[in-house]
Amino acid sequence: MKLNSLIALLTPLALCAAAAADEPSAARTLIPEIELTDDALPFVDLLQLARTDVARMGTPTDLQATDEAARGVGQFVYPDVAPAVVVIQTYYGHGTGFFIREDGWLLTNNHVVVDSDYDTDLGGQITQITIGRLDDEGWMQVVDRPVRALVYKTDPRRDLALLKLLEMPPGMDEVPIIPFAEKSPMPGIDCVAIGHPATGTLWTLRSGELAGAGIFPRDQMDQILYLLSISSGPDRSQVEQALKNDPERKRVLLSTCGLNPGDSGGPLVNEDGELVAVSYAVPTIDLDTGVDHGKFSFHIHVDEVEEFLSLWPDEPMLIAPNPLPAGMYYQVVDSDKDGYYDTMLIGVEMNKPPVGVLLDLDGDSYNGMSVREIERSGKYFDETGFDFEFASSAYPKTRISYDTDNDGNVDLVFSDEDHDEIPETQLTLIDGVWEISKIQEEAVDPTHFEQTRLQARFKALSN
Repeated sequence: MKLNSLIALLTPLALCAAAAADEPSAARTLIPEIELTDDALPFVDLLQLARTDVARMGTPTDLQATDEAARGVGQFVYPDVAPAVVVIQTYYGHGTGFFIREDGWLLTNNHVVVDSDYDTDLGGQITQITIGRLDDEGWMQVVDRPVRALVYKTDPRRDLALLKLLEMPPGMDEVPIIPFAEKSPMPGIDCVAIGHPATGTLWTLRSGELAGAGIFPRDQMDQILYLLSISSGPDRSQVEQALKNDPERKRVLLSTCGLNPGDSGGPLVNEDGELVAVSYAVPTIDLDTGVDHGKFSFHIHVDEVEEFLSLWPDEPMLIAPNPLPAGMYYQVVDSDKDGYYDTMLIGVEMNKPPVGVLLDLDGDSYNGMSVREIERSGKYFDETGFDFEFASSAYPKTRISYDTDNDGNVDLVFSDEDHDEIPETQLTLIDGVWEISKIQEEAVDPTHFEQTRLQARFKALSN
C-alpha cells in the first residue's frame, strides 16, 4: 500500500492534543527495539491541529472553562455560538466540535475521531462529549456529566466527521446549534474562532479576519510559483494534473485567528455568528529556511461542509482503520541486507525507539530500485514511494494491519480497543465495506497473506 494516500494522518500532533502512550510489548507488535538515527526524515505537511493531552475518557472535570469575557466582535457572537461548541474526547486526548442540529448531530474533524475506540455492540466508533453552559456573567462553565456520541460519517479528504449523541445532555430536550452562512465569506470580514486549545482554556475565543481563500494545495504560494516557473508543455501539464488529482484537495479559508492543538474541528463564524468554515490546520515551520508560516490558520470552507452533508447517513459508518502510527519522523532501512529497502521505521523523536514499523514484502518500493541505484540516481525519494503489505503500530494504539491479497489496500486489521496492548477487535474489509467483530484469528500470523511468497518473506523479516 502506498503512503501518499495516508501521509496526512502521520502528523496528528497538531490541533487535537494527544495523550502520551504506554510502551507496548515489542513481542506483540514486532516493532524492533532499535532507535531512529539522525538520518531520520520528518513528514512535512500542514500540521493538523492535534488532540490535546489534557483529557482522557472519563475525566471531564479536569477541563477548565474560560474565565475571561469576550470583547470586540466576539462579545456579540460568543453568547450564541459558545454554548453550541463542545469538547470531543477520546482515550488519546481531545478536540473541538459543534452542534448543527437540535437533536444532537455535530461536526468535527476526521482526524479528531479517527482513532476513537470501536464498539462492537454499537457497530461504530464512540467518543465522549462534554458540553458547557453560560453563567450569569456570560462565561462558559463545564457541565460535569458527559454524554457519548457515535461517529456516523467521515471524509478524510475534507477532514470532516459527522457524529450524533446517543443521549441528550442532562436537562435538555434540544441542543443549541450554529447556523450556516447563506452568503459566501468575503476577504477581510471579521471572523471568530472558538475552541479548546491546549495552551489556553476551554471555549477560548480568538478574533481575526479572513485573510485568504483557495483550493488546497493547488493555490499555495509555493505551488503557484513553481507552476509559473515551468513553461508550457508536458512538464507543466503533468504538475497541473497532479495538483488536480491531489487526495488532499479541498476548498479552504485562511484567517488571522491564532489556533493551537485542541482547536481541531471548531467553528469559524462571521460577525452574525454564522458558520463560514471549520478549523483544521496550521502551517508548519519551513525546515530548510526556519521561516515560521504559522501566522495564518487553515479552515475548511463552508461549501465543502455542505457538500459533505448533502448525503445524510441512516446508520453509522465504520471509519477505515488507520494502519499507521502517529509519528513525526521516518527512516527506511534494508533490514535483511539484500540491497533493497524493505522496512520503514516511524517514530515520534529521532534517537528514540520507533512507535511503528511498515514492511514491504514484495520488494516494489521506490519502483523496485536497489539502495545503490537510488543513491546513484541522485534523486530524492520521499516517504510516498514506500509500498507496504504489513504495518504494526504501538501509538496511538496497538494495531496490526495486513494487505492480505496484495492489491494495495489494507483489508485486515487487529486492534486494541480496551488499551491493554492486546488486540481483541478484528476489522475485515469485505466487498468494500468494513465489518467489525471480536477477534477470531491470531493477530500476528503469516498465513493471513494469500500468497506463499509473502508468507515466507514475512517470516524472514519478522524474525
